[in-house]
Amino acid sequence: MRIYTKAGDLAFEEFTFPDGQPHFKLLTWERDFPAVTIELAIKSPTDLFRARMAKQVLRASGFYSINLDIRYLLGARMDRPIDNHQPFTLALIAQYLVGGFSKIRVLDCHSAVGVNLLGASNVLPYEQVKQVIHTLGDVLAVIPDAGARGRVDNLTRGLVDDVVQAYKQRDTLTGRLSGPEVEGVSRVKGREVLIIDDICDGGATFTQLTKVLKQGGATKVHLFVTHLIMSKGNKVLTDGGIDRVFCTDSFRDWSMIPFTNISSIPVQMEKM
Repeated sequence: MRIYTKAGDLAFEEFTFPDGQPHFKLLTWERDFPAVTIELAIKSPTDLFRARMAKQVLRASGFYSINLDIRYLLGARMDRPIDNHQPFTLALIAQYLVGGFSKIRVLDCHSAVGVNLLGASNVLPYEQVKQVIHTLGDVLAVIPDAGARGRVDNLTRGLVDDVVQAYKQRDTLTGRLSGPEVEGVSRVKGREVLIIDDICDGGATFTQLTKVLKQGGATKVHLFVTHLIMSKGNKVLTDGGIDRVFCTDSFRDWSMIPFTNISSIPVQMEKM
């Protein structure tokens, strides 16, 4: 977590009591700039509580304008009710965060639902995608599912000469994927391709898609995701045939982990 004003970063301390209770203590503050921003990745319920604790202390310390920058949003993929026996997770998280923040921004939110529930603005990784495409050279972009069309079009406009659309089906009860199918797969023959998406969790979506693309004649398949979680380990992607993986440091600092096929591009969100 980072907390800053126009004058610079504020010092704070976090620790956990023996009973597991998290605690926050503000060590310095800047009275000349009463607007402050909290920036963090919300990866667990504890992170939600950390954000609320920091906000309460900052408010009590005299900051009247408190902004929130969310580098990763827990529950972003649970953006609709499944049935009456399961929670609408993203709505619950939004209820916990909304209220008391002057502005909220989310780095590459999974869908407009999260943005709307939070009353937030969405920050897309334009510069990071541009850097990846310039690194790879002449690549064809792959849209991994129907819902990502507008997002990928916005991120690649003017940077690639062609895109192809893939489609997938996921069982909402089991989470299992079927497919995928690639519309116009013949266009990948003899080309290096770049799959662009927001989140990679276990990696099955991308390894299955990579298989279809290479069967279609793609010479190399690369992947860019904003939020690289890799809950099942890095070998899922490498063993699945993906040649290079690019991501941001939103979820963790992958540059500190010795995986030769992962390139982490830092994201510095513009100050509010």
